[in-house]
Amino acid sequence: MKRIAKMKYRHCRRIFVPDPPNRDRQKYCSRSPSRKASKAASQKKWLSKPENKDHFKGPSGTKTKSQGPEDIHAFFESVRQMEQRRMNPFHHIRQIVALAEIYAPEEVTRAIEDAFHFKAFSCDYNANLLERRSRKVKEPGALHLTRSSDLLDLTINKPDLSIYDMGGEK
Repeated sequence: MKRIAKMKYRHCRRIFVPDPPNRDRQKYCSRSPSRKASKAASQKKWLSKPENKDHFKGPSGTKTKSQGPEDIHAFFESVRQMEQRRMNPFHHIRQIVALAEIYAPEEVTRAIEDAFHFKAFSCDYNANLLERRSRKVKEPGALHLTRSSDLLDLTINKPDLSIYDMGGEK
């Protein structure tokens, strides 16, 4: 009779019988603490690779900030104010997130920050800001001045206004 090898999970140390095809990969159970430990271990392993060392660093070597408003409390305040105005905040949030697919994330972030500054939380306000900023403004052309020599030499006779004087007197 063949003997079945038993193993211990890495985190909770419970004994289990591994699935034969996955024997080398099965190290954590499905319980929540073990799943968290598995996630932490896989992230640590990924970050330890040399090609991933600077993954979360920006071009200047500093950590990049997440896209969105700097003050998360201002965001929740905007949601609260939208609810008070009987606006559907989730509709507006979805629309603003959709704008990030059309415009550059930096532009959307700037529009959101400007909207917070003016307390205008509607998705339409953000869309209008982005639309206006994306429009190219035509450079003003040269100022055209007319010279007196270019004007037509017209003589206009003075109008006869005597017909208006007769109607009032009897």
